[in-house]
Amino acid sequence: MPLSWTLASIPNALERGERHLQPNWSVIAGWVDSQQLGERTNDVWTALARDWLEQLRRSLNDGYVVAESSEFFVLSKESAVKSNRLLGHCEYARRTILQTLDGVARDEGFGKHVVLVLANVEQYYDYIADFYPDEGQELSYHLAQVLFRNLMSDYPSKVCAILNSADCEDAGNSALKQLCGTSLADRAGQFLGGGDWEPQERFEEID
Repeated sequence: MPLSWTLASIPNALERGERHLQPNWSVIAGWVDSQQLGERTNDVWTALARDWLEQLRRSLNDGYVVAESSEFFVLSKESAVKSNRLLGHCEYARRTILQTLDGVARDEGFGKHVVLVLANVEQYYDYIADFYPDEGQELSYHLAQVLFRNLMSDYPSKVCAILNSADCEDAGNSALKQLCGTSLADRAGQFLGGGDWEPQERFEEID
């Protein structure tokens, strides 16, 4: 790999976290854009991701290995057989998402997807210590997961239309009403119980 395709060659690309060096992806993206790489852009992003995983593997220092397929990297302590099996599942899931959410999910961006399989809960929390959201954000993510899972269960044929019609100004509430005859408040109330669950603010007005 050329020296210019390593994280060490990009100023301020790595930052010291609580336990490990963490890539500053904004800085890295700015450097990649400045190189005007054209058709080599995907190869460069793949090389930089591989370099990061190799550094993380050494930092974990516990028998981890990096495996890869056409679209994924996996960092784990698993055997080659299990790593390849996981890569196969990842490739299958990617294809399924692109087919199921045709017109919504897109195969855009550069480089490969990264999957980290940490050996135990202690290493997991050590790694995410620099990124872990506050409690409010965590609950918001969980709520979004539940809402989407229930939409896929109740309105599987309309999910793509909902996502393509959704407007961030009302969190997709109007699209849901138009296409399914229900509201976000109705959907949230199914598992949160009674309450005022209507979107309270327009997205662009939030400071």
